[in-house]
Amino acid sequence: MNRVNVVGTSGSGKSTFARQLAERMQAPYIEMDVIHWLPDWQEKSDNQFFADLKSELQTEHWVLDGNYNKSLEVKWQDVDTVIWLDYSFAITAYRAITRALSRCLSKQELWPGTGNVETFKQTFMSKDSILLWTLKTFRRNRRRYLDMIAAPEYQHIKFIRIRHPKQAKRFLANIQPVGRAQTVDIRAAHEQDIDALLDLNRQIGEMHHQQASHVFAPPSEQEREFLLQALKSSERLFLVAEYDHQVVGFITAVMHSNEAIPFLVKDPICRIGTLVVDEKHRGQGVGEKLMQACLDWAKQSGASDIRLEVMAFNQGAEAFYHKLGFECQSKILSKRP
Repeated sequence: MNRVNVVGTSGSGKSTFARQLAERMQAPYIEMDVIHWLPDWQEKSDNQFFADLKSELQTEHWVLDGNYNKSLEVKWQDVDTVIWLDYSFAITAYRAITRALSRCLSKQELWPGTGNVETFKQTFMSKDSILLWTLKTFRRNRRRYLDMIAAPEYQHIKFIRIRHPKQAKRFLANIQPVGRAQTVDIRAAHEQDIDALLDLNRQIGEMHHQQASHVFAPPSEQEREFLLQALKSSERLFLVAEYDHQVVGFITAVMHSNEAIPFLVKDPICRIGTLVVDEKHRGQGVGEKLMQACLDWAKQSGASDIRLEVMAFNQGAEAFYHKLGFECQSKILSKRP
């Protein structure tokens, strides 16, 4: 059991179960709602959703939380185990109602960076109610998953059907970690790392070029000299994350003080230039470790603020930064003539 999808009717408790399972397995936890939803209850296009989901599932081990039947081709491409929380209607309804009341009262943001919260009107008096969706789809979901378990095309997948919370508790108690614990070292980048740095830079460069070709040029060999110059700069922070003797990510940053503009404060600011983690190692805490090392450096350097820029299309990165406590300070608007 290395790549697991936890499914079940909304409100059954699959997110809590999936988080606990991921913690027991020491595997990345991936929440499909976080990937799918945008601010103001807007949804990503299917193409963007599938692309972002595929990117998240590149690691060797993961626990995926969510149904999204339209994404089956992507999410079950490499899955080996599907855990179905098939609780009774009474348990599911009770959990869904109590969760809805708790969310309405607390006004908690459902997914980082979206600002989406549940309200009494939306939950109890709207045709788009999440609670109503839970109650309406309960029996439909049960029929669908029963059909999937019997379907010839899914016989290679191990299905585990859990019928009661007590059974779920016993199941989790018997889970052991998969593989060995990840050990990631953060160190200063060296010129000997250039080939690995180029590969990482191409990964992020290709994605940015595909999404905004009018802003970002395609990756080129010129990046080698650019990175080598950055490595030689004594004023620039350039750190790499190393796992099993391989560079799997890097971060760059510089300190900046305003000396020319009179209406801006002159306090020193840390500006993060690039943060990238290899596609195969995302969701394993590498980005957090790189960012923490950068934050420590900024603090030691006397920075009053740490700033970075994120392109509007890169919602995954924006959600990651929000999770780390970054807040939107300004927006850059553009218009093509």
